[in-house]
Amino acid sequence: MRNSARAGSVLLEVVLAIVLFAAAAAVVGMGLKASIDGAERLRLSTHAGNLAVTVISELQMGLRSLADTGPEAFGPPFEGWVWEVEALPWGQGQAESTPAASAATLMRVEVTVRYEPEGFVHRLAQVIDVAAARSGNSALPGSAPEALVP
Repeated sequence: MRNSARAGSVLLEVVLAIVLFAAAAAVVGMGLKASIDGAERLRLSTHAGNLAVTVISELQMGLRSLADTGPEAFGPPFEGWVWEVEALPWGQGQAESTPAASAATLMRVEVTVRYEPEGFVHRLAQVIDVAAARSGNSALPGSAPEALVP
């Protein structure tokens, strides 16, 4: 009887060790998946932020017009990425604290970038001076800004 009781307790210890190992493996696996998902979200956010800055820069340089509101797909190699622009006069819905002359040319531009395969959305807002973009004052030195604006 002593041997069977001892064998039973060893079997119980082995089963308990396997259950504890399986639980620890599940916790580690969930943590690893959360880490991989977080890294993917960070990668998408960084890429979308770069694309949004590109659209705003093109608006400031006069390469794009505020009339092009989108949604429009980015060209290759950015398949699946779509951008959209929403522009409002600066100060709309806010207390008017800027001089009227400069406020007339300031626009609050919000660029929305979507990665459609995963449903990821990133928004970037910035106030830009549309008069400077039209006249080419924000262009690089030595360039021909008149050629950029139709």
